[in-house]
Amino acid sequence: MNRLHSQIHPLLTEEVVGTLHAKQVFTAADFIKAEAQQLVKTARLNFKEVLALKKFLTKNFAPTPVNGLNYYKSVLSNSAIIPTGINSVDHILNGGLFTGNVYEICGLPNSGKTQFSLSLMKNVVQNMQQQVYFFDTKSDFSAIKAKKLFSGHNQEHLQDYLSKVTVFRTYTRHELINGLYEVKNNLENDLKLRLIIIDSLPAVLFSSHDSSSNNSYLNHLVNLMRYISVEYQIVFLITNLVTTWSDGDFKKQQDHMEKIACGRYWFTVPNTRLKIEKTNKENMFKISVLRSDIVNRKSQDSVNIFLMDTGFVEQCK
Repeated sequence: MNRLHSQIHPLLTEEVVGTLHAKQVFTAADFIKAEAQQLVKTARLNFKEVLALKKFLTKNFAPTPVNGLNYYKSVLSNSAIIPTGINSVDHILNGGLFTGNVYEICGLPNSGKTQFSLSLMKNVVQNMQQQVYFFDTKSDFSAIKAKKLFSGHNQEHLQDYLSKVTVFRTYTRHELINGLYEVKNNLENDLKLRLIIIDSLPAVLFSSHDSSSNNSYLNHLVNLMRYISVEYQIVFLITNLVTTWSDGDFKKQQDHMEKIACGRYWFTVPNTRLKIEKTNKENMFKISVLRSDIVNRKSQDSVNIFLMDTGFVEQCK
């Protein structure tokens, strides 16, 4: 899963890495699995150099066996529940967001998905004193809006909170993947992190209409997210679109149907899917649990929350 880059080994120059990436050889695992003769042609290295690189990558990046009991104890000691900062939402989630899982917040355009993400970010940096990585694929992240979330705090506290937020501007698929590999490398170097937000996935996925390419990319992305979330006990929050489809013609439309974006492959990926939608009351939104394999479903699977300048709250004050 380690991304190939020029700092790994002297033979992996920028030119060689670029050539390998062009041939879909992105990771150490890709290089190890590839045929040596094909790598000689692709990377323009001689056979001896290719074998030396394979040996080096296998030694340094191949998986090592771990005792099952020790691994289980490690997961227990590192796992946590991250409160959303909204008691009613935490209640329907059995306490909050469980580390080691992928969560999705979906909704129609302009339904509050980004604002919910920012509210969660605020709670993590302010009340948990943890860092947050925010992948912004639509240029929706605003430092001015982020500052408003912490209104009422002095300048010292404001600087402390905002310094815990790292924003990645990622407009392409490769930028998102490379950014996640950068996070993974930082985690291997003892970065302390509990929450990664990707806002939003459709913005980078819909850059291509090739379903085969989309599924291949999603497979790579999902494997990387799951590895990071489980290995380092981190919560992923992904924002996704809900689209509305109608049968009929322009004069008469029937059977309005909502669909979750990103295709069938993605549909079962999130461990928990939340939906946010506006209500008829001003500044009031509805949060619902659509599906979950970690939350015990209750009679109440939805709650109303209110949007204030400082983010979402349980009730309007």
